[in-house]
Amino acid sequence: MVDQRERHNNDRSYIAQQLTTIGMRVELSQLGVGDFLWIARAKDPSGPNNTFKEHVLNFIIERKAMDDLASSIIDGRYKEQRFRLRKILGDQLKGHELEPQSASRLHVVYLIEGEQSRQSQLPAKNIENALVRLQVSDQFQVKTTSSIAQSIEYLVNMTRVLQKVLQEKGLNYCKLALCDNGDLFEPNLKQFNLYATKSGVDQRNLTVSQLFARQLCCINGCSPQVAQAITEQFASDSYSFISKVSTEKGVEELGNIRIPCGRFKGVSVRRVGPALSKTLASYYTGSPREQI
Repeated sequence: MVDQRERHNNDRSYIAQQLTTIGMRVELSQLGVGDFLWIARAKDPSGPNNTFKEHVLNFIIERKAMDDLASSIIDGRYKEQRFRLRKILGDQLKGHELEPQSASRLHVVYLIEGEQSRQSQLPAKNIENALVRLQVSDQFQVKTTSSIAQSIEYLVNMTRVLQKVLQEKGLNYCKLALCDNGDLFEPNLKQFNLYATKSGVDQRNLTVSQLFARQLCCINGCSPQVAQAITEQFASDSYSFISKVSTEKGVEELGNIRIPCGRFKGVSVRRVGPALSKTLASYYTGSPREQI
C-alpha cells in the first residue's frame, strides 16, 4: 500500500507507477500513518465463498527526502509523526505481551532519501541528531538511500522478503496485532487507518508558534519555509496574524517578508509575495482577495 499523498517532484503517481512497472502489486490509499505498508489477503473460512480476510503486516515505512526531513523538523510534523508511530509500536508490544504468538514485533523504518547537502534549512548536526533519536529513543530503523531509484529498489526488495517469509513461515509471523483498551485485535487496512488517526497528535509539547506554522502549511502555496519565516518575522500565532493582515499595510508587510533559503539566517532569495500574502489574509479574515 502506498499513501496516495506520497510524491516525487510533486508527482503523486510516480512511485506507484515505478513499482507497478517493476511488477509489484500496488494500491493507493490515504494511510493513517506512514507512507508504505503491506497487507496480506487470505481466504476467510468463516465467510461466504470467495471472500478474503485482510491483515496489515508488521512493517511500516515513513519516507523522507532530506529536504522534507528538515522541513518537518521545523514545522513540527517530525514530532507528530514520531509520536503516532511510537504509539502504534507501543500498542503492538502490549498485544504481544497479551498473546505472544499473535504476531511478531512491529518494524518501523524511516527511509531517508538523499544527501545532507541537498538541504540547507538546518545544520548537519541537527539532522544527525534527529536520525540518532529515531534509532535510540524511538527504536525505529533508519535506512538511507541516495536517490528515489534506490528507495524504490529498497521497497521492491522488502516486498520480496515479506513474500518469502509469508511462504516459509506463515501469516502469524508477519501480521500486525494491536492492543486497544486491553482488547487484542488484528486490524485490516480500514481498522488500522482509523486506529492510527484516533491515536491523535501529541500537541501538548508543541508551542503556539509551531501549531500556527502547521496551520499555515495546510494552505496551498505555503511551504514550511514560508510558514517558518512568517512565524519568526511577522506573527507567532493566529490572533496576532489576523490583527495584522486586517489592514492593507499589514498585508503588504506580509508580502515583503524575506524567506531564508540558505544554511545561515539572513541568506534569502525571495519574498512571500503579494499573491500568497493576499491568499493567507483572505483565509484568516474571510475577506475576498480583491478587497484586501
